[in-house]
Amino acid sequence: MEMEALLHKLREAIGEENCMIPEIPEEILPVLELLLDQLTQEACQRRKAEELLSFMKASADSVPNPIFIKDDQLRFVFFNRAYREFFGLSEGENLGKRVQDLEYLSPEDRARYHNEDSQMLQSLSVIQYDTTYQTANQGHVEALYWSKGFLVPETGQRGLVGEIVDISKEKATQRALSQSMRTLEVLMRDAKGASNTDPLTKLYNRNILDEDTPAIVKEAELLGQPVCMMLIDVDHFKQVNDTYGHPFGDEILCRFSQILKKTFRQRDIAIRYGGDEFMLVLPGAVLTQAQASAHRLQRAVCEGCPIPDGRCLTLSIGITQWRQGDDLETFIARADEALYQAKKSGRNRVVTTE
Repeated sequence: MEMEALLHKLREAIGEENCMIPEIPEEILPVLELLLDQLTQEACQRRKAEELLSFMKASADSVPNPIFIKDDQLRFVFFNRAYREFFGLSEGENLGKRVQDLEYLSPEDRARYHNEDSQMLQSLSVIQYDTTYQTANQGHVEALYWSKGFLVPETGQRGLVGEIVDISKEKATQRALSQSMRTLEVLMRDAKGASNTDPLTKLYNRNILDEDTPAIVKEAELLGQPVCMMLIDVDHFKQVNDTYGHPFGDEILCRFSQILKKTFRQRDIAIRYGGDEFMLVLPGAVLTQAQASAHRLQRAVCEGCPIPDGRCLTLSIGITQWRQGDDLETFIARADEALYQAKKSGRNRVVTTE
C-alpha cells in the first residue's frame, strides 16, 4: 500500500482525519499496515457496538412502561423514556445514584428498597408487588412493581432490572366490579329472602321446604340426631275472620307468628304452610321435646292472642319424627295425619305419631 493511502486510512481508523502524522520510514510500513488492520477491526466493532447500543436504547424507549437497570453496585445506569416521564426526570438525572441517595424517599423506604435490591442481586431472585407512586403528571397512581437480579454469563457481572406498570385503571375496574358483585349478591339475597318469606307473617313460606329441609335432615342423619316436624292449625280461624273481619284475622296471624318465633329456638324453621296452617321443622328434637314445646306454644297463644268475645285462641297440633327411609313427602304426610287426628278428636289437642 502506498504511503499516502496508508496514512489516509490510518487517520480514518483513529478518527482524526486532519491530524498531522510525521514522515514514516518505508521499512515500518508492514507494521503500520498490521496496526491499521487492527484499528480498522476495532473501529468496526466499536461502530457495531454503538449501533447495537442505540438500537437497544431505542427499543427500551419504545416500551410504554417505565424500565430501569442497576449495576452490581446497585447504581442506576439506565432509565427509559417512559421512566423519565413517569417521574419527571431530565436526561441523565439520577444516573449513577443508588436508592439511598434519593432524598425524596423517606429513610424507611430507602432502607427497605436497598434491602430488597441487595437480596435480589445476591440470589438473582425476582420480586413483585402492588404499590403506589407519586408521578410527575398523574399524581398518585397504583402500580405493579417488578424487579429481578440477573447475571452476565460472559463476565460474571451482576445487575438488576425493573419495570413499573400503571394498573390504576385495572384497579378501578376491579373495585367497580367488586362493588357490583356485592350489590348483586345483596339483591340476590334479598330476592331469595323475599321469595322464601310470607309477606304477612314474615315467616318462611313453603318454598323453603324444598331448599332447606333435605339439607337439615341429611346433616342430622350424619350426626345421628333426630328431626321432628310439627303441623299447627289455628282452630276455628274462619269463624274469627267472618265475625271480626279479615284485618283482625291478619292481626291475629301476625301475633301468633311473633309468639311462634319467641317460643321456639332460632335453629328451628317456622313456616306459614297455608292460610291458617303453620309448620315447624325441629332439628335435634325428639317427640317428647317437640310435644312439650307444642303445649308451651298453646299456653302462650291463649294468653297473647285474645279474641274480643273473651275466648282463648286454640291450636290443633300434629307431630312426627323423621324415620330412616323417609322422604319429604312421607314426612309431611305423617305429620298431617297426626294433625287430622288432633282436629278429629275435638281440636285444641297435641297428637304425636312415630
